[in-house]
Amino acid sequence: MPGRHDGLVTKIEKVVQRYADAAILSDDETVSTRRRNRAAGRILDCLRVLREETDRGLAALRGLARHEVPGVRGWAATHLLSLDNELV
Repeated sequence: MPGRHDGLVTKIEKVVQRYADAAILSDDETVSTRRRNRAAGRILDCLRVLREETDRGLAALRGLARHEVPGVRGWAATHLLSLDNELV
């Protein structure tokens, strides 16, 4: 299976899961503003890692932009747009 080696989850897969989890939490109005803000910070930490991974990170963001949860798609689309602007 692509992205896996000997049953171990790759670094990118871990970051993608953390990004999605944090994006979902940041959009959850039932949790405190403080927790939502910390989740937003985790999203940005994940974004830094994905940016370091260049092509693989960009592919991961594109995958997140197709996520089943709208909040995850929104965060990823925003970050993809910012990357696109930097490339122009």
